[in-house]
Amino acid sequence: MNPLYRRSQVIVWLLIALIGIAVISTLLTYSWIQYIQNIISGIPFDDDRTDLLQKNNSLIQTIQSGLSLTLVVAFLLWFYRSHQNLTTGGLSGLRYTHGWAVGGFFIPFLNLVLPYRAMSEVYKGSVALTDEMKIESWQSLPISPQVKWWWALFLTRVASNGISNRMAANIDSFNEVLRASWFSFATLIVGIPAALITIILVRNITRMQTKAQSSRYVIKLYPGGV
Repeated sequence: MNPLYRRSQVIVWLLIALIGIAVISTLLTYSWIQYIQNIISGIPFDDDRTDLLQKNNSLIQTIQSGLSLTLVVAFLLWFYRSHQNLTTGGLSGLRYTHGWAVGGFFIPFLNLVLPYRAMSEVYKGSVALTDEMKIESWQSLPISPQVKWWWALFLTRVASNGISNRMAANIDSFNEVLRASWFSFATLIVGIPAALITIILVRNITRMQTKAQSSRYVIKLYPGGV
């Protein structure tokens, strides 16, 4: 089995950084919302403040995009290896190949279901690898609530982000700016628990597979027992 710890740590630290960025971005978005509300209520438009808010928001978005891209690469590498470890660990009857587990994120329509099923397979397989009594019946193990919450929040985050972008691209009045800003604010809020559940899920799968790897190493060294 291939070790996951270092890759999981990269994911965890990237997610922590993104949570911090999301908190800052949330505060900036709320400040922007208050500014737009003031304009709607009759307070004069302030060019300097507008430029400052937009520059700060642009900087945060640039940092967030770079971290997010790095996170996607790190997560997919971790996910591929964690799925590969199921085969290396001796599990049979896998529904997906390692390539399909990762590639499923990029196939339209299938990416609404396939990553969830592949992650469920990884989680159940990881549980089975830590308990030899469950290896034969690992496919019938219940799906973890962690996986369900991870996927529900992930889809919610993706959908709300898509709607927010479409709203921002079709703005003709300050009232529409306000509505789009509130939706962007809600999207940022959803992203925080989505990141937290991903940290929990990645850590738990890594912990289980590391435990399974350690147990097999001890058995290999001391086949007759310690």
